[in-house]
Amino acid sequence: NFLAKNKRINLVQHTCQGEKQVLADLNHVKIIFGNLIGNAIKFTPHGGTIEIFYSEDDDYQAIHVKDNGIGILPQKMEKLFKITGKDISGFGTNNEAGAGIGLGLIKQFVDANNGRLEVKSKPGEGSEFIVYLEKAA
Repeated sequence: NFLAKNKRINLVQHTCQGEKQVLADLNHVKIIFGNLIGNAIKFTPHGGTIEIFYSEDDDYQAIHVKDNGIGILPQKMEKLFKITGKDISGFGTNNEAGAGIGLGLIKQFVDANNGRLEVKSKPGEGSEFIVYLEKAA
């Protein structure tokens, strides 16, 4: 990714054991992860790290996108998926602007695929977005 290279961000993808199949629309999955990784790049400083890794339980395959960026303030956390536009959007670590529609779209696509979305974040330490998608039989 050009933006990651430009900011010298280390993108690390940990491979998972064997092939994992989920019940989800491929185009939705591409949009979900394109937006999550784009946000991670936007809010991670020069020289930072973004990790993509996997976990699972009996019913779901989980894909984690974790960064060591600026994190999300508690007052923004509660509005994360409810509000769109300038109220939720913020400037990235390189003054990148956002439209504030990405996370709302991600949530809609995750929901449309019977999945779950979880967010963990600490201001100043980074964020982790976890997308749970149903395992294919």
